[in-house]
Amino acid sequence: MACVTKASYLLIACALMLALGCDRRSELTPADQSIRPARVFIVREAANVKDYHFVGRVAPARSVDMTFEVSGPLRELPVLEGQTISAGALVAALDTRDFELAVREAQVQLQLARQDLERKRSVLAQRGIARSVVDDAQSNFELQQVRLQQARESLADARLYAPFDAFVARRYVDNFVTIQAGEKIVRLNDPNRLLVVANVPENLFATATSEQVVDMYAEFDFAPDVRFPLEQYEASGEADQVAQTYEVSLQMPRPQDYNVLPGMTATVTVRLR
Repeated sequence: MACVTKASYLLIACALMLALGCDRRSELTPADQSIRPARVFIVREAANVKDYHFVGRVAPARSVDMTFEVSGPLRELPVLEGQTISAGALVAALDTRDFELAVREAQVQLQLARQDLERKRSVLAQRGIARSVVDDAQSNFELQQVRLQQARESLADARLYAPFDAFVARRYVDNFVTIQAGEKIVRLNDPNRLLVVANVPENLFATATSEQVVDMYAEFDFAPDVRFPLEQYEASGEADQVAQTYEVSLQMPRPQDYNVLPGMTATVTVRLR
């Protein structure tokens, strides 16, 4: 009897424990399985940039000394130093009276040669002269054509016109003087493009490449806080025999707010990796 009672108590105790365990059981919440993005940074070595400074001189990208191909008295010189002129504008003119007379004379000589050739051809058709006489007349006619063309070209060469929009940098002569062929009259510079010329040491010239250039700019004393951008234009192929430097020309657009002229001095900065 006692054994039965003990067994009953054990069964009752187990049942109570199971009931209590079931009441306290809580629902399990699944963990958040969403993927969180991670910030990834690629670490690179900082670029080593070094600045090089040179003394530069402003020069025109295009410059020409205007000269006559013929000689004669100068009669027109309408341009002034510091003046800006348009392409095709009259720069200077010689007295054209002698050239006009030369054209008129050549025209008359050509007319006479044509008439002589026609007469001799007519006589040749009647077997009155030899063929060689007509050939001589033909050669003289062609010669007179050449002389007329030369006279007309000399007349045209007596006037000089600006080949491009230009800035009159210098006048070499005054008006009403006798000019010889090839003598300088005026110097014209291109006002729209400027060059800054600097001398670069041979060791830097030999090792630096265009891929290493980070920036290039010029600075002037009259505008210390302004950097004027530069672009590579050309470089000399031979070193200076004394300084062993190479001349490098950098192109600079003409500034709108500053009157930068050829001959001015600038500080050129080249930043290289």
